[in-house]
Amino acid sequence: RIRAARITKALDASNFALTEVPEEVLNLTSLQLLLLNLQHNEIKCLAPRIAGLSTLTQMDLSHNRLKEIPRIIGTMSNLTVLYLNDNKIARLPIEIGHL
Repeated sequence: RIRAARITKALDASNFALTEVPEEVLNLTSLQLLLLNLQHNEIKCLAPRIAGLSTLTQMDLSHNRLKEIPRIIGTMSNLTVLYLNDNKIARLPIEIGHL
């Protein structure tokens, strides 16, 4: 999938029962991903390093087990679409308003 992402600039890691965003994904900063699909996993925590994927314009984290979103997500200035539905998030950080 990572090989295909080099061409399409999109990575689909949905439905893998992931409990966290894999290091391999967080290390893809030079790939200039535009779309990251992590829906329908078991992700409980989003590492602040996710902000290193600064070229993302769309990220789907729906249908996971997230309880919070790190404040640093507000620095992802290219991110225009963020799906968070069907998680356990009680409150969004104010920094999300910077997107």
